[in-house]
Amino acid sequence: MNKFLLLIVYFLVSYVNAQVGINTDNPRGVLEVNGDVIADEYIFPKNLEKVTQETKDLYYLLVQNQDENKNIKLLDIKDSKSPGIAALVTLRLEDPNGDWIESFNTNIDATEYALVVLSGYYSNNVGSGQNNALPGIGAFVKDNKWFINADYPSLNDKGNGAKRAWIIQCSIYHKNFVKLFPQQNIDMENKGSKTASSVLVK
Repeated sequence: MNKFLLLIVYFLVSYVNAQVGINTDNPRGVLEVNGDVIADEYIFPKNLEKVTQETKDLYYLLVQNQDENKNIKLLDIKDSKSPGIAALVTLRLEDPNGDWIESFNTNIDATEYALVVLSGYYSNNVGSGQNNALPGIGAFVKDNKWFINADYPSLNDKGNGAKRAWIIQCSIYHKNFVKLFPQQNIDMENKGSKTASSVLVK
């Protein structure tokens, strides 16, 4: 009997096509949730129309600070002068000293931005007899600016006449939009493997 009543109620609700509101008396759509919700499946309709460039141009990113003021910042990612959540930049550093770049000052303010080297390669062949080496590319802070260094340790440019260049891709994040942990010092106790005692990100 209970199952029969449930079926009748289900068909009546489906027939009425009523709006459902959670934590609201006046839902503005078929379903409105006023507050937080956890869904284990997608609740958005499938087969959404493709977003056109014209539609993309109408949207901005709004970021709210978590300080006492709760300021909201507008990010216009179409504007090259407006910051985004992250920026990608490819640097082509031409005619270095062989294959060695000791320090390239990006002039990116390290107090405002975090910089991550994603990838890099050297345009020419390198070698030195039987030696092999992987490229070493890194970023470091000096005088509150981000610097980049690059080198093939123990190898030299073969000097085949082509123009030498390091091509390095970096990701740049404003520190308001990324969580930065302090340096983690771990004593490996003269072992080749070890497990972290605590997890930073859960």
